[in-house]
Parts: sequence; C-alpha cells; structure tokens
Amino acid sequence: MSGPTPDPARPPGDRTTRCLTCRHELPSHASYCPGCGTALAAAVRRIARETGVRGAWLDLRATVVFCAVYLLAAVVGAALREEDDQGAELAANALMSGVVAVWWARGGTSLAGLFRWSAPVGRWCAAAVAAAIGACIVNYVWHAALRAGTGLEIPREAPGEGPLATAIALRAVLPAIHEEIAFRGLMQTRLSKSLPKGDGTYVAAMLFAAIHFDLGSAPYLFGVGVLLAWFRRRSDSLLPCIVLHLSHNAAVLLWLAGPAAR
Repeated sequence: MSGPTPDPARPPGDRTTRCLTCRHELPSHASYCPGCGTALAAAVRRIARETGVRGAWLDLRATVVFCAVYLLAAVVGAALREEDDQGAELAANALMSGVVAVWWARGGTSLAGLFRWSAPVGRWCAAAVAAAIGACIVNYVWHAALRAGTGLEIPREAPGEGPLATAIALRAVLPAIHEEIAFRGLMQTRLSKSLPKGDGTYVAAMLFAAIHFDLGSAPYLFGVGVLLAWFRRRSDSLLPCIVLHLSHNAAVLLWLAGPAAR
C-alpha cells in the first residue's frame, strides 16, 4: 500500500490518520501500523468486509429516519392545506422543502449530476410531457371507475381563490421540485444502495403515494411513482421527473378550473 489509510470513524474535524485496527496514529506513508503491526492493506480489506453490510444498514436507517420526518412534515402540510388558502399552501411547501434541503445537506448525497442539461435529457423531458398527458387520462378513468364502482364522491382539490398561475406555482411547480428531489433523488438513490435491485423503487413509490393521504388515489399514485422512477433510471436525471410531475399537476389544475369540471 502506497500511503496511510484515512479513518472513516474519526471524530469530525480530526484530520489525524489512524490505524483501522488499533486506532494508533500512523506516520506518513506507513505500510504497517507501529502500534499493532497490522499490514494496512490487509486491514483495509477486513474493514471493507465488516463495514459493507453495516454501512448499508446505516444508510437504510438514515433513509427511514428521513422518510419518517418527511411524512411528519407532510401531515403538518396537509393540516395547513385545510385552510384552503394560498398562504397556507406556501407554508406547507416551505416546510417540506426545508426538510428536504436540511437532509440533503446533512446526508452528503450528491445530486448535482442529476440536474445537468443535455440533448438526451431534453428528449426525455419531451417524453415526460407526453407521459404526463397519458397519466392524466389514466387518472380520469381510474377515478371515474372508482366513483361508478363504489358510489363514493371522490374529493377534488380545486385551484381555490386567487390567480390560477399562483395555484399552479404552489400546487404544481413547487411540489414537483421538492417531492422529486425527496423521492427520486434522495430516497431512491439511497434505498437502491441498501435494498435488493428494484426494491428501492417500489418502496419510494409506496411512500410517494402515502404522503398524499388519499386512499382512493393510492394505487394510481403508486403507479405514477413507479413511472417517475423509471424516468429517473432511464434518463439518469431528475429533470424529466420534475417535468412529468409538474405537467401532470398543472394539467389537473387546469381541468379542475375549467367549465368541464363544474
């Protein structure tokens, strides 16, 4: 081994390089620990084996904590939205955006590459608009069938008071950004590292459906979550996910604001 191995367990701010076995301070370019005599290359292989599973568990645990905090913020946000006021809607979005921003900063998950623009990403964004239109048709058919089959009146969130553009900003643009960063960015990225292949996608989709607190729409929202996850994987970008989410919500609001919904 050509140089000392950094210690992943050292306290924050401690720049001392220490042995991973006995924690003895290592001189520069050491090949063996002067404290325990461990060959550093062998120690690194052993620690990698021991921390592989533990690291995945810690990553999963951190993601579960984030999900719990985000769901709690969603509960508070839903209570704020009961006011049916654009100020309350803005406060709910600010709360959930704040939770995402804090966890993103503390978790150290790098998402910068998922926001880069390129020609392929542009084509995926165009496909996302088409997918949003198709999802809106499925949305209408699903809820029409649900009403016909159960006789229940499905509640609809009308744009409310104020300009339609403001409603679109508060109910389409802002939720599309912070929810996609939360679910397809932070959750899907971290869960995919901790769970078997594909499971992270479905867990994130279930949580996405759960934060909307709408039992009748939950199967549809789960399907939308899986669709968004597919766009995230295939495009390797969050931008098409945001475009799809934004387009879907905006189309629903425009339909609810039009005469056809009255």
